[in-house]
Amino acid sequence: MPKHPLYIDFLSPEAQAVIGKVHPQTAPARTVLEKEGFRYLNYIDIFDGGPTLECDIDRVRAIRKSRLVTTEAGETSPGDWPLCLVANEQYHQFRALLVHADPDGDTLTLQRPRTGYAEVSCWRPGAHGAPDP
Repeated sequence: MPKHPLYIDFLSPEAQAVIGKVHPQTAPARTVLEKEGFRYLNYIDIFDGGPTLECDIDRVRAIRKSRLVTTEAGETSPGDWPLCLVANEQYHQFRALLVHADPDGDTLTLQRPRTGYAEVSCWRPGAHGAPDP
């Protein structure tokens, strides 16, 4: 953290011109975040001067559209189901998978011996129609 204020007037015109601007290579990331509900609220990063995007947690689209389901071990069949991002709620043993799943089902069937997620009991589907990895 800077110990003293940074006076913008002391910066070169070139440096002043890019404060709060997104680098062209990171513009796609900003677009994704904005689609999720994040907004630029006129704050900048103290290290690189770029914009910081913020969002209340209950306004993040992926969280709003997620829900809890139970899991069971078994054979899965992708059928016509979309790819869904699923994760457990364990802070220290967090796991996430991209699997074909019924986004409207109350139970998620996983091939646990192959995935190594035997300790998981609930999953949170979200991001329906996520792209293939």
